[in-house]
Amino acid sequence: MPDGILVKPAKLDYWEYSRMKMHSAEGARIVGKLGRLRETVPIIRHHHERWDGKGYPDGLATDEIPLEAAIVGLADSWDV
Repeated sequence: MPDGILVKPAKLDYWEYSRMKMHSAEGARIVGKLGRLRETVPIIRHHHERWDGKGYPDGLATDEIPLEAAIVGLADSWDV
């Protein structure tokens, strides 16, 4: 993720936000290459999905979201 997006003090524009939303899919792709960590790929990929289906990257909803990803997403939101 470009530093300009990560540290931007103002609201992200449409293109910056679109780029930022790619981080979970990119992280999952990278980790998927690491044998020992492959089991974590769904957690990484889906930790920004939302119960109402308005999350990213795949717009999963309710029980479609892996439980572990929902827990990590909750912890991430709490941390922010």
